[in-house]
Amino acid sequence: MLKTLENSISGFIWILMALHLSGLLPEMLNALENIKFNIGKNPVNLLLALQGVLTIVVTIFIALWV
Repeated sequence: MLKTLENSISGFIWILMALHLSGLLPEMLNALENIKFNIGKNPVNLLLALQGVLTIVVTIFIALWV
């Protein structure tokens, strides 16, 4: 399981680096920020929602590791 997690993390980092070097990462981040929806009365963009999910997943993995 640890090897799979390491491969997934390294693959994600390589993809982010490739998008950054090709110049597509800022465009993708802007597109994610432009997709908006409301939760109750609060406007939320898709980038914020993805960051929240990523933070929760990383926190759970760290808690399980500890």
